[in-house]
Amino acid sequence: MAGGRGRLRDASGVPRARLPAAGGADGGPLGVRRRRAGPAGGRHRNRQPCLGTGRRGDRLPAGGGHAQAAAAGWRAYRPGVLRPAAGGSAVIARPVLSTPRLVLRPRQPEDADAVFVAVQDPELVRWLPNWAGATTADAVANCARGESATAVDLAITAGGAFVGHCWLAKLDRSNRTSSSGYWLAPQARGSGYAAEALSALAGWGFAELGLERIHLHAAEGNVASQRTALRAGFRAEGRQRRACRCDGHQQDMLVFARLRDDPAGPAPRPLPDVDTLTDGVVAVRPMRTGDAAAWHAERIDPEAIRWSTTPDPPDLAETQRRATGVAARWLAGTEARFAIIEGGAYAGHISLRMTEPEIGIGEVGYALHPAFRGHGLMFRALRLVTHWALIEVGLARVEAGVGTTNAASLRTAEAAGFRREGILRQALPGAAGRYDIVVLSMLRSDLTPDPPGG
Repeated sequence: MAGGRGRLRDASGVPRARLPAAGGADGGPLGVRRRRAGPAGGRHRNRQPCLGTGRRGDRLPAGGGHAQAAAAGWRAYRPGVLRPAAGGSAVIARPVLSTPRLVLRPRQPEDADAVFVAVQDPELVRWLPNWAGATTADAVANCARGESATAVDLAITAGGAFVGHCWLAKLDRSNRTSSSGYWLAPQARGSGYAAEALSALAGWGFAELGLERIHLHAAEGNVASQRTALRAGFRAEGRQRRACRCDGHQQDMLVFARLRDDPAGPAPRPLPDVDTLTDGVVAVRPMRTGDAAAWHAERIDPEAIRWSTTPDPPDLAETQRRATGVAARWLAGTEARFAIIEGGAYAGHISLRMTEPEIGIGEVGYALHPAFRGHGLMFRALRLVTHWALIEVGLARVEAGVGTTNAASLRTAEAAGFRREGILRQALPGAAGRYDIVVLSMLRSDLTPDPPGG
């Protein structure tokens, strides 16, 4: 998403630096630069076809046209990509791009009213806090930004109406990289427009600017933005800890990127979406932020702490932070965390960690709230999640590691169909010191036709 007063932000709303003037300290467009000095202090007359950053700003040859630029050694942009600017420096001409449903075009002063209306939306300001309290003058200034040597920003339009904004920014000529971002007006959300626009703009950047990598950032709590990135072919790469302040608190930023030679279409999702799994007695669904208080009560129970690998009792803020990140980890394909629901109430949780996804291995962990123990709920929930992991996720093997003296948990795993394989000595830390665990597993060939009650 992008912000006001001439500032750019990434998809999560983190403010970026003001755009430099064309040919300023950050150099000119993707292209070539002159070599200024020879071995003896003289000047080279030729221009080297390299990607570097000049100190004085790159200049077009006399005449300023694309043909003259190409003849002088500039990188072979397609006609119209490079535009001369004042003083002989160069900027990137903003394109007009069409998709099956959208037209991406340079923003115009006439877009200011639609921008102003959009940024009054609380959900947009939640992730773009610099738009809070924006005036019509801020919207006008945001739409009036001119062409740049280091950024390309476009209006997203559907049926001729302004519905959002997308951009490439911080174009790095030396490394052939760029950042990207986007936002949509409230009435356009849920349409898939953002992913469609972002994919088109990225394709243009690869084809016309010679980029090799385009990256973007999304706040950990901004799940909609993360979904957009994945649908546009951007892959989750990692996180920057506490890198942005939005939604009222400091959050981690998740990094997504798309490379020139990545396959077309959405990025692969190791963990598919699921609504609810049930056997008619118990149900499991993805854990939500609203489950944090009940999950915390489960986590601080003495029996849970006894077997926890982090034996110090967690505080509520830490549990809330972890609950906020559940959806992001699911989308990234690292962990699926389910809440167990019985009679409409939170009863416990099960997590599926993708420990070795390349070879089809995952690991389950589980715990029940004290009020729901002893009723046979966990083995049913464990069966549901394990069947989903082996059939829908496509894992070949699901493992569980249970303390050798944790008799209740061992009974649960074996009742769910897991088989004992051996013991790992001193495998995990606990409240009373390191302890041995029994390794259990379930394979696809171990599955019975249906989960219990199915």
